[in-house]
Amino acid sequence: MRVAICEDSKLQYEVLKKQVLKWADEREETIDIEGFESGEEFLFKWPEDCDFDLVLLDINMKGMSGVQLAKEIRKQDKDILIIFITAEVEHALEGYNVSALNYLLKPVEEDALFRCLDICLEKVKENSTNAKYLVFSKGREQIKVNIDKIIFISAFDHYVDIHYDNEIITIKSKIGDMEKVLEFREEFVRCHRSYIVNINNIVTLTKKSAILKNKIELPVSKSKFEAVSEKFKLI
Repeated sequence: MRVAICEDSKLQYEVLKKQVLKWADEREETIDIEGFESGEEFLFKWPEDCDFDLVLLDINMKGMSGVQLAKEIRKQDKDILIIFITAEVEHALEGYNVSALNYLLKPVEEDALFRCLDICLEKVKENSTNAKYLVFSKGREQIKVNIDKIIFISAFDHYVDIHYDNEIITIKSKIGDMEKVLEFREEFVRCHRSYIVNINNIVTLTKKSAILKNKIELPVSKSKFEAVSEKFKLI
């Protein structure tokens, strides 16, 4: 799960980050956390340079408030999960205008935070399992990709090529991040450090390569062969 923490107090940020990492460790979940000291900083990087499943958002930040930031987020993304962090109960009601999942009062109680994160994880997994499309940001453009039509994904430098139907879409991402995005779709498997393949497109599998329906041959690393082979047997 990819989590953004928007908090202008460095101390509060470190406390919250530590709690989130503890939750992930106890659940044995992979988590990526990025911190932002202001709403302006968040908007400068998002969504082109970073994509999140959840935003933990301090309402009372200096400059752009948490509520203002949430409204800007909702203009571009209706699905990203938002949890408000606030020191004052009266501000919590403002969260419902931007479909916030919940709000937590400072100082944040660990049990309350963990319950919220459990709900978030369930929603993220549910959305990933049922998703038919992936939406990527490329500059100011939003690109929608039908997951079923992805043939394979290849990585180079800090970019990936999505080999999709009869075209190739290049986006700024890491192959590991793409693997996480697709981990709830059983037909995708990492066959090499630089490749993810849709198992339904493999016609011939050897210990060193996978030949696809379009005659393209992908490398299969020794460490990945067993996982690829197990899925290939099921199709």
